[in-house]
Amino acid sequence: MAQTPITQEQVLQLEASPEYQNLAKQFVKDEATYLGGQNGTAGNTAGLTPNQWARQVFLAYAILSFPNNQNYTDWSAQMLMFLKGQPVWDTDVATTIAFLISSGKFEQITKQTYLLRGSTVDFINDPTSV
Repeated sequence: MAQTPITQEQVLQLEASPEYQNLAKQFVKDEATYLGGQNGTAGNTAGLTPNQWARQVFLAYAILSFPNNQNYTDWSAQMLMFLKGQPVWDTDVATTIAFLISSGKFEQITKQTYLLRGSTVDFINDPTSV
């Protein structure tokens, strides 16, 4: 079936889904593991400014150091905001989740959330911090 733009009601269905919550948590942890092993010059960290990369790494190390102290529900809700209006909805929650994984959308929204959250990490004496 062709995917249709996701509605706010469907976003809420995804957010309430334990399967979505568990996958979001796993994607956040997997991205933290990946970022923790990068030096900022390769993979999806290439092209980021040193400050953007470092902010994401700060987030990643917090997750890797204290995985059970993270608010993954907040992460998953923030990830969903990147789906609003996108053609990702299929017949139900399960097939939509399958599409999000197979199309790479889950990975994409995870990376976007890291960028968004990383922008709020403060560095002492960083001239680009406001």
